[in-house]
Amino acid sequence: MATSREYPRRHGDDSVNPRSISEYSISQEQVTSFGQASSFSIDPAALHVERAVLEPQPLIFTWKGISYWVPVPKLKEKRSLQKLVRRKKVKESKAATVKEVEAERDLESGSSTEAPQPPPQTEQVAHVDAHSDAEDGELQLLYDVFGFAQPRRLLALCGASGAGKSTLLDVLANRKTKGRIAGEICVNGEPVDYSFLTHFMGYVEQRDLHISKQTVHEAVLFAARTRLPPGTPDSVAKQFTEYILEIMNLSVDRNRLVGSEADSEASGVISSDARKRLSIAVEYAANASLYFLDEPTSGLDARSALRVMRAIRALADNDCAVVSVIHQPSFEVFGAFDDLLLMRSGGRTVYFGELGDACTSMTSYFARNGAEPIDDMTNPADYMLRVIGGGIDSKRKAQMRDWADIWQDSQECKAALEKLEELKKTSRGRYTLTYKPPTRRQQWRRAYYVTIRQLISYWRTPTYNFSRMVLAVALGLMIGLFFLKLPRNNTALDSYVSVVYLSLLYGVFLIQNVLGPTFQERAAFYREIASGTYKPIAYAFAIGIAEIPYTIVGSVIFTLLVFFMVGYPAAQYGYFLLMNILFSLFTTSLGQLLAALLSSQVVGVMIVGMLIPLMNVFSGFLQPYPDIPHWLWWAYYADPYRWALEGVVVACVDNVAFHCDPGEFRFFPLPPSFNGDCSDGGTLNYYNETSASVCAAAGVTVANGSVACCRYCPVTNGRQIIEEFGLHANWKWIDIGAVAGFYALFRIANTLALLYIRHLNR
Repeated sequence: MATSREYPRRHGDDSVNPRSISEYSISQEQVTSFGQASSFSIDPAALHVERAVLEPQPLIFTWKGISYWVPVPKLKEKRSLQKLVRRKKVKESKAATVKEVEAERDLESGSSTEAPQPPPQTEQVAHVDAHSDAEDGELQLLYDVFGFAQPRRLLALCGASGAGKSTLLDVLANRKTKGRIAGEICVNGEPVDYSFLTHFMGYVEQRDLHISKQTVHEAVLFAARTRLPPGTPDSVAKQFTEYILEIMNLSVDRNRLVGSEADSEASGVISSDARKRLSIAVEYAANASLYFLDEPTSGLDARSALRVMRAIRALADNDCAVVSVIHQPSFEVFGAFDDLLLMRSGGRTVYFGELGDACTSMTSYFARNGAEPIDDMTNPADYMLRVIGGGIDSKRKAQMRDWADIWQDSQECKAALEKLEELKKTSRGRYTLTYKPPTRRQQWRRAYYVTIRQLISYWRTPTYNFSRMVLAVALGLMIGLFFLKLPRNNTALDSYVSVVYLSLLYGVFLIQNVLGPTFQERAAFYREIASGTYKPIAYAFAIGIAEIPYTIVGSVIFTLLVFFMVGYPAAQYGYFLLMNILFSLFTTSLGQLLAALLSSQVVGVMIVGMLIPLMNVFSGFLQPYPDIPHWLWWAYYADPYRWALEGVVVACVDNVAFHCDPGEFRFFPLPPSFNGDCSDGGTLNYYNETSASVCAAAGVTVANGSVACCRYCPVTNGRQIIEEFGLHANWKWIDIGAVAGFYALFRIANTLALLYIRHLNR
């Protein structure tokens, strides 16, 4: 099996080149997969213009003496200390505890976000530190880790589960949302400003977080338009997009939908490895100088992993520095890297340096220091993990040599530290990064691109928009048929008012309907915000605009069915429609606000289940305002449902004539003051009843003479209903303004929530 250790050689070079394995493998795979080499080509003149505009800016990134602590509950820490005493192995148990906490953190680190911009020469130097402080309820996850990444080279972060690989990556990329970091991080020898460095850095998540309803081409073009330097011509962004699609081997998938991780390739979306290459392509579109990747090949088969490694190699070949966490790499994938940072449990370094030809630099280091030499049938990645005790239980590990201590005392460690200091000195003042912030007009341009993408995404989501159209038709027909052509007599009076109340149900249902799509996009939004793709206000504006056309169409369908089937006054339809549209826009804004505020969709559904009854209780329908306890008056006026309900009640009921059919009249004895004529009672719609039997049947005393008793119709004008519910007949347009005000208020609240709240735990 000696041939399994042979790497393809670079053209014109007789030496073995570990990184060229990806170039060779992918070029062969590309022909095998598609039957022929890609026919895509870029006009050299156009490409020359593109590279002139997108000239890379050299960048050297260094970090030294950094310590990272994560908070630990004190009770849990006490239990951990008790275990240490019982086992009488304080040092080993402490490392095991670190491993457990770090393993939990690795599971949580799946969703986060990225970082941004210009390209080439980048060198990173690090000295990352960490320890455990049980008294303060903190646990140290990284301990005295150092290293550097250089342009055109791939640095692999490897180690057993719980070694702190992803923790180190997050610390270097400023992705930590909790814990405490101490030390110094520099860019070109100066203290780092991550708000500035974001424009020169890319971060590829372990999870592939994209807007699922966009095509591959649209995703890369959107990233290029929003993340290239402000002022970059759109023609250059389009040309660069085509270049990236070819480099990332995504041209054949350019018009396929991205889909989500839950979608299968059979549904017409791209494959899992194509989605991973798209994640890299989106970061490549920023033309950054430094890239961080978190386990880009995890979950992929060998062939897919090679495709992804070719994409990563393309980043480095663009004069970029690349740092990637790799977990259990295959022989071919591991051979594509140039350098290695190997860590053991407890966040300590056991090796840093070049892999060497066929990984001989790394394997020979361990052999020189007492490890069993590697044989020709062993994957170097498996060999190094076995040597340092990866996957071995703590009892056996305690009997092994501590390779972290061996590394600290080695000549290789001293040489690496010397090179680190040299890089810091030579980079100081040598390079200058320039970035011109986008103007207000360019910011609006980005908001325009976000809005267009959101509108297209909504159009391609029939399960969401078609469902609410079906809801509008179904609910409208149900209400309209049930209350078809209601008579305007006193018996149907309650039904007449109830339909007005039900006419706002469509908007209420939209609160819960909007939760699903908004929660699904939230992770992609966090990734794009962290990378500086756009401002949160742009996304808040986009999701608000995208809802408007579908809300209007749904409201038109619903109101047409309900309004005319029930038989409301035709002259009031315009107002009825306007109020329904505004109220529906308000409810969708409320749903989007909940999605920004709450941690999960399950919690959102629960909150909506509590909010809807509360809105109904204080709307003034179930409990008219005169009957509401005085100390709750503020809840009545703070309820948006109350203002919408008052508006439609006044529009549909005010000055509408009602009548009493036989059997609906009320009777009372003829008062002596009426002088034998009930109409003398004034304008209260009193009528003379001449039939003594009718009066007697109603239990009313019969008077002598032609008039036996008096009768009256309880409700003859809709204004009486308005007064009974404590509503204001002259506030109809004030109600419109109030609902519009609530809509604007919740849009502002949604923007602030997107700006300041992040449901991330890294």
